[in-house]
Amino acid sequence: MHLSTPPLLLLASLALGCSESNSSAAPASNNIETGTDSGASVLDPCAKDINPPADGAVCVATVSGRFVDLNGTPAHDGFGVSVCGFVCINGETDADGYFSVDIGRYLVLSEFSTLPHGRPLLAGYYFPLPDTADSSDIDVGQLAYVPLPESGAALDLLGTTEQQLESEGVRLVLAAGTQTKLAFEDLLEGELGAQFRAVEVSPTQFEAVRVSEYNFSSLHAVGPFEASFTNESDTPITIAPILPNSSGLPAGSAVEILAQGSYLYPEWLKPARFEVVSLGQVSDDGASISFDTGGGVEHLTWLGVRPVTP
Repeated sequence: MHLSTPPLLLLASLALGCSESNSSAAPASNNIETGTDSGASVLDPCAKDINPPADGAVCVATVSGRFVDLNGTPAHDGFGVSVCGFVCINGETDADGYFSVDIGRYLVLSEFSTLPHGRPLLAGYYFPLPDTADSSDIDVGQLAYVPLPESGAALDLLGTTEQQLESEGVRLVLAAGTQTKLAFEDLLEGELGAQFRAVEVSPTQFEAVRVSEYNFSSLHAVGPFEASFTNESDTPITIAPILPNSSGLPAGSAVEILAQGSYLYPEWLKPARFEVVSLGQVSDDGASISFDTGGGVEHLTWLGVRPVTP
């Protein structure tokens, strides 16, 4: 399939992508402004940040942690990691999956996350930084990355005809004329990046991806991550994936469908957080879950389902 990209689409993808600032994965200096009785000079790890701190910002010297897969196996040496918000700062893991990204900036912690790389074969996912920190060196602990299927259903980015796509039980129907705009990381991968992929995360693994607080009955990663859709007039539209009812919710019951927000589209949902985007319903045969009429998502992302409680 030929994936020639209109120049405007490529420029838009470049503009939307995180402004990435490369950073060594080697640990930064642990010196912080603690002061000593001897009066010795102690380095400020954020001294080179020329921007005035935003309200609520704190000095962050490093963000460190460890990436493993859902079985606990460490990420390989050189696995890409970013700390992302209004800017992305890059690092990578060592042979045991540990990383330490040099930051040296004043950050509002609630506006930044840790992101694993590896798309389109790994699911993009934002792990929010803790809201508060006792040190300028922030340890986010052990985080799990989620593989996607090695191959998916090919997307016709120009929407020449109606498309009926399926991956791991998640279905997507795109009307003729629906154009798909990929995020830059997937666009770079050509045909490999232009495939519809989905995977379900088991409830036993919810803690590994830090979603226990949402009380999901099921959780799916749906990609290409952060892809958006327009009609033939280039007007943004919503799309409504159909999810499998893998958790066995009662037939005909009402559900809430939540999606994870993206830093590329902060006006849509709060980045890195799951928010309710629509109500939905389990099918009469109990096999699937659909968005209510008129409901949907503006971008492909993670989708969580939970029952509506009286």
